[in-house]
Amino acid sequence: MALIGELGVVLAGDGEPALMLIVAEREISVWVCSSDGTFTQVSRPGWCLSVPSYVDNDLAAVRAAPNGGGAATVVLYRGDEIDILGRQGEWTQVGLGVGRSGWVRRLKVRSTGLLELAFIDVGQGDACLITTPERRKVLIDGGENQLAARYLARRFGGGTVVFDAIVVTHGDADHFSGLSRLVEAANEPRPEKRIRIETDRVFHNGLVKRPASILSSSAWGHR
Repeated sequence: MALIGELGVVLAGDGEPALMLIVAEREISVWVCSSDGTFTQVSRPGWCLSVPSYVDNDLAAVRAAPNGGGAATVVLYRGDEIDILGRQGEWTQVGLGVGRSGWVRRLKVRSTGLLELAFIDVGQGDACLITTPERRKVLIDGGENQLAARYLARRFGGGTVVFDAIVVTHGDADHFSGLSRLVEAANEPRPEKRIRIETDRVFHNGLVKRPASILSSSAWGHR
């Protein structure tokens, strides 16, 4: 293997160059060496390294195709984390999580995240997701129903989400009963509503003040 300046690398095969990779501003091109020693490009223009970036537009509509046809599949907000997958003219292909991607026109990106506070609409009760610029995640409360689980599943693409901490502020059921629904969502058969969570820290005061409006047998699976 040999470096070519600061842009590329040649991978050797049986003592002869066989493959060359060139990277410039996250775009990558792949070249194959023929028997006469010349290189032929085999990658498509616009291939990019998949690296985390953050949206710098106020709003960015994600389309299914780079022509912009049809309704937006997702709307991104400033600070949302994405992967840059490729470019086609003024359109940028972005990765949105597990198995999801789309195209954004005139996308602006930044290299650092923002401090984010997402107040989740759970009806009665509260739930809030805090994401730091270093992408640490803290979930404060979970409401009383499945709405927090539905929001997190859509936001994180149905994969596994690692929380640095989960905080239960107090013992009212409309602040913590929804956390059991979040655990149950790991077995949700519908991919768009499935999410698996992991955490090493749960903070709570250990007190239960009043019963839930949802029966405990439904919330916790007891008979």
